[in-house]
Amino acid sequence: KTMSVYEVTLEEGYRISKIRLIIDDIFLSLGILGLRLVFPPNSSNMFHIEIPHVSVLPFSFKEAVEIINFQDSDMTLPFVVGRDVKDNIIVKDLVKLPHLLIAGRFGSGKGVAINDIITSLILKKTPEELKFVLIDIDEETFSEYNHLNKAFFAVLPEDKDKNEHLVISDTVKAVQTLHALCEEMDKRYNKLKKSKCRCIDEYNEKHERMPYIIVAIYEYAELMLSAGKEFELPLCRLAQFARAVGIHVIISTEMFRYNVITGSIKANFPTKWCFRTSASMDSRLILDRADAVTLNKAGDSIFAKGSSMLRVQ
Repeated sequence: KTMSVYEVTLEEGYRISKIRLIIDDIFLSLGILGLRLVFPPNSSNMFHIEIPHVSVLPFSFKEAVEIINFQDSDMTLPFVVGRDVKDNIIVKDLVKLPHLLIAGRFGSGKGVAINDIITSLILKKTPEELKFVLIDIDEETFSEYNHLNKAFFAVLPEDKDKNEHLVISDTVKAVQTLHALCEEMDKRYNKLKKSKCRCIDEYNEKHERMPYIIVAIYEYAELMLSAGKEFELPLCRLAQFARAVGIHVIISTEMFRYNVITGSIKANFPTKWCFRTSASMDSRLILDRADAVTLNKAGDSIFAKGSSMLRVQ
């Protein structure tokens, strides 16, 4: 197992609020990196202590794929998240999230996570069922996908005959692409309205297939700082309205600033996948809790949707 979990029940009259005041003392006395205290929402006198094991075997993507058959999965857009504290393999459906914000300090595992999502989806869907828009200004994490079958990419009309460098690395082009995706979203809504369908699945059952579009942006902070509202507005519009027409957005960042992770970004990306942060303030900006600062080495993370927070490796 990756860690042991202990359940602590307090004596009658001893309140959990007192435990919160001495959390740092508990961490210091146990002296274990990656220790985390979990307070169940419906409990008034009980909490859990997660204690990572000193030696943990790496969990490979290949191992997960050999155990889970994506083709037989009932999920529409499944991807591997990792192992939980009980060593169960966690798989999530992007359709139900429906958008994802990945955050963490440099070297914490964000790149591996977003690449695992893309690979999982390629294993599940064909180019006729799924298209990607990949944006990576630094041309590092997504560069290998330039060799991916062109049929997997959703491209601008002027790039229709382009066969290489399909990953977008230019700020101006990134903004143009987001605006083009907003136009595509409006066209899809008109199709749904004319055919009296509520969502893409219902439409695909009755008409020609409309492929899902996955928009993945690595280190979107650079775009926020260079293009500002010109980038943020179409991004948030997609996150607000594009779910029903099969467009899902994944963004990642290692920059914890209020002009990067804005109120609009937090509100429109209900699911957060947070890796280790350098300061409790950074963790609170993402999760509204300081839990991410106590995470262990690379790959240790918290997958959060609403009040539900799942620790995964």
